[in-house]
Amino acid sequence: MRTAKGGERDQQMSMTDKEFTDLQLRASICPELETAWDPPTSFLHWAHIHEAAQELRAVVGHVRAGVEEIERDKDLTPDARRRKQHELARQTMDHLEQLPIIEKARQSVGDITAKWQAKIDAVLTRPTAEDAATAVLFWEVREKFSSLKGTERMNWIEKFGNDPLVPSALLHGPAGLTNLCEAEAALLRSKVEALADPKITEAKGMVTRAMADLERGYRAAPSLVAQCAGLPGVARPLHTQPATLATPPTTVTKPPKAGGPNWPSSHSSSPAWP
Repeated sequence: MRTAKGGERDQQMSMTDKEFTDLQLRASICPELETAWDPPTSFLHWAHIHEAAQELRAVVGHVRAGVEEIERDKDLTPDARRRKQHELARQTMDHLEQLPIIEKARQSVGDITAKWQAKIDAVLTRPTAEDAATAVLFWEVREKFSSLKGTERMNWIEKFGNDPLVPSALLHGPAGLTNLCEAEAALLRSKVEALADPKITEAKGMVTRAMADLERGYRAAPSLVAQCAGLPGVARPLHTQPATLATPPTTVTKPPKAGGPNWPSSHSSSPAWP
């Protein structure tokens, strides 16, 4: 006869096993959810990212519980239990293939990314054909930057990049004139983001990392389901679509012809680029 004390000890062991299983699940799917992600109550896109991660964990957890329940069914033969477990896994993998919350999370991140990009685009200047003075200033910025060598280029961006004219001229300038490397372009973009909203860079970084974590979990889910059920073969890859922040396009802006009708009469308003 089992004593009350022994039954309590068995219950504690059972709870410990469940907690260990839950810990394995959290480590396998979106391990940064509890430690690095913004809370789901902050913004709608965060709510959808959290919801998607929890749904992935719930789906895999449901399969694990189902497999264990089938294994305990002594009315089935071993072969029948295997077939039933494999069928559960296949049905779950079909469900994962069309999981709506994943697309909802991607769409929410795409929407917030578009809003951030609109703020960034509003900072950058794009001179028109009639705006000859700005076109000349753009050309002078590019001329100065192309004359710099080595670390002078990054130092110059650090010093003058907070003026919207500088990133506007260089990011929209012809690559053959500025020869921007990726590090210089990234620094310029960070300057623009800070001018648009100092919180954008940090927010974008956190969302990008969270979505990468979610996409990894989404790709891992079928394999985890197959492993739970002992399903042979490699699980089908799921369609992934990481969300990224668009990079401002690069355009070519040529200065007006010297002496022409749009050539400014004086350069007195032009900044001095040391």
